[in-house]
Amino acid sequence: MKSEGGAPPGTPRNPNTAGSKSRPEPEGSEEPTPPAAMLDWALAYAKAGTAVFPCKWWPGRGSKAPLVPPPGFHLATTDAHQIAEWWIRWPDALIGSPVPSHLICLDLDPRKGGTLQAFKKVFGEPAETESVLSGRGDGGTHLFYLRPKGYISSTRLRRVCPGVDIKLDTGYTIIPPSLHPDSGMPYQWGGPAEHAPLPENIREVVQHQPEPFTGGNGRPYPRALEGILRKVAEEKNNRNCVTFWAFNRLVENNYPESAYKAVAAAAAHSGLSRSEIVKTYNSARGAAA
Repeated sequence: MKSEGGAPPGTPRNPNTAGSKSRPEPEGSEEPTPPAAMLDWALAYAKAGTAVFPCKWWPGRGSKAPLVPPPGFHLATTDAHQIAEWWIRWPDALIGSPVPSHLICLDLDPRKGGTLQAFKKVFGEPAETESVLSGRGDGGTHLFYLRPKGYISSTRLRRVCPGVDIKLDTGYTIIPPSLHPDSGMPYQWGGPAEHAPLPENIREVVQHQPEPFTGGNGRPYPRALEGILRKVAEEKNNRNCVTFWAFNRLVENNYPESAYKAVAAAAAHSGLSRSEIVKTYNSARGAAA
């Protein structure tokens, strides 16, 4: 993977083909990539159409977090001048990239029990699709599949298969050949440079299907609830306010308890803690009393 100057080895894939993560392909070696080459890799990704941004390379608190200020990963770009400015300032930075909106990433974390073996026991052999193997060296893997339509939640997935989470376009991943902060070894691409549909047995677990229900005026509101759930799940900056707004909508329209549970699950997916969800729920119910 070494590169003393110019573009990294390999030809970047066309972002308009199936390999839409647009990855430069390293040549065989598993040796760590010199930090000086990270700029070349970041520029190669950008040239192939993949937006990137720099992430913290040191271990411990804040590891792998964006080095850029808020809104963080939303500043990802394919602009060569901006990328050069970032990596000249932080030559050791890891390469981060937002999850494309048409993809869903299954994040297998062995530290939480999410091994490939455990995943196979529940879902069987995963369909061949683009993947990234963590440089930590413990088998951590990102599997990229085509994203099905509708609201997606990892709540049931974690319950069915602990240690497996979901990353959508509301988040990002570290991409090769970034060096893992704990091991100093590179992340590596795996699988074909194309994306398979999310297997049906996994889709049934992660895709929330709101059931028709009756609101205060006696008419079903499945679309309204779906919109509320999506807004809560994708909110990152004002989780409490948006969750409070959602609970108030349910109170005002006399939604059933199943709807409150769905909003609570969506809020948890956005990163809101259980205590904050309970507090927000009680506030909404108290305000309506």
